[in-house]
Amino acid sequence: MYEPLPLVLRNKLKPLYCLDKIEVLAPKALCVVSTYSFISQYKEILKQLYRLHLSQCALPIERYICNFTDEIPIPVKGTTLVQFEMETTVVSFARPLDQIQPYATVYLHFNP
Repeated sequence: MYEPLPLVLRNKLKPLYCLDKIEVLAPKALCVVSTYSFISQYKEILKQLYRLHLSQCALPIERYICNFTDEIPIPVKGTTLVQFEMETTVVSFARPLDQIQPYATVYLHFNP
């Protein structure tokens, strides 16, 4: 994804390059860095953010990102299920108790 270069940066580059006649685009990327192992949930949220970016939704995409990072609580181990809704998609977050091993999508093959 690309977005137009902000005016402040564009003005800084003007003395070095002729930028009056061309549109300058800068790459845009999102990633989730977390200590919690909600890998499939984060993947779904990133997919939905990309879909919203392509569809030109009514709310700015930054509103969804702020909602996700600042307003969604971390679920309590073993007791709470937190659901995050983006447009029509619901993403659920739950943490297992300490004595229960977390679910992972890794397949191990043992030779007898």
